[in-house]
Amino acid sequence: MDGAMRNVIRHIFPNTRHRFCSWHISRHLVEHVPDMRDATSQFYKEYNHWFYRKHKSDSEKEWGALVEKYNLDERHWLCKMWDLRMHWVPAYFRDTFTAGMTSSARSESINGFFDGFVKQSTTLEEFVVQYEKALVARRKKEAEEDWRTKSSHAVLKTKSTLEADAVLY
Repeated sequence: MDGAMRNVIRHIFPNTRHRFCSWHISRHLVEHVPDMRDATSQFYKEYNHWFYRKHKSDSEKEWGALVEKYNLDERHWLCKMWDLRMHWVPAYFRDTFTAGMTSSARSESINGFFDGFVKQSTTLEEFVVQYEKALVARRKKEAEEDWRTKSSHAVLKTKSTLEADAVLY
């Protein structure tokens, strides 16, 4: 959501769609809009009804109704985010393939997978070799974890039969 990052992306990748991470948006939403902490609040319900509109025109019409009903002014965090709607409101991404990614978690997970195996200067040929090495390392780590799990015994913290039964499964 960083403004400098948006400018760089727009300049370096002019034909791409820059999307904000939905997880970060949700976190900021709860932080800046207290009504979003309560799933039973009327605002929460109306916000979600607005947010999941399929068409831009419906989204814009319902946005206006939300602003009016809840007296949101231009200083409100949501109004500032409305100005950036093309980066996070789903109606503005209907025409863009995102491979189902709405948050940066998968991207960060993939980065972690390749950590220490590839870098920016890695060629495609080297990438294929390094990818195989990353897979071997991942399989080795999983095998070690499987062995550790199978060869260890859970230490019960209470005398509860529920806890003892859970260890059996």
